[in-house]
Amino acid sequence: MQQCSDYQEMLLLDVYGELNPLERHAWANHLGACEHCRKEKEQLVRLLQTIKTALPAPTPSPDKIAQHVRSIQGKLREEADLPWWRKVRFFLPQRLIPALTSACLLLIIVSWFGLKEFKKFDILSTSPQTTSEEQINRNDLEVVENLDFLKEMGDVEKLVKHLDETDSQSPSTKTKNNSNDGGDDA
Repeated sequence: MQQCSDYQEMLLLDVYGELNPLERHAWANHLGACEHCRKEKEQLVRLLQTIKTALPAPTPSPDKIAQHVRSIQGKLREEADLPWWRKVRFFLPQRLIPALTSACLLLIIVSWFGLKEFKKFDILSTSPQTTSEEQINRNDLEVVENLDFLKEMGDVEKLVKHLDETDSQSPSTKTKNNSNDGGDDA
């Protein structure tokens, strides 16, 4: 009897025709050996047949059937008339959609302006990890930006050279400077 309690689920599945082939084979072997389960199955089958004959399946009236058909067709028409974005069903509550849209727009705007600022900072910054070619390009950029200043520096250098040449050509100014230097020390 104890081992028959293990087959109670199989009994119900067999009566309703839901046993898979592997379980059906094991159940058939058990029914061949167990008189108690065989009788219980026969009683259950007779009970189900009696219920089916005594209580026929309820049939809805033609008016009820027509009402259900109209309801289903109306829902299908409503769904067909919806725009595509309403047809796509996300698993989000309706009240979260505006918040998520705002968050996405904010992220796009911040990314856009942040990327521009990052690029500006990246061009002018010098980091130890940059390659020598990138550093040369940055130096060239600085030279181009300060080209007017460098032209003025060239003019100043020419002026200094000219003054040095004139100082070296006139020995009288040199001796005057030496005598003034000596007089100041005394």
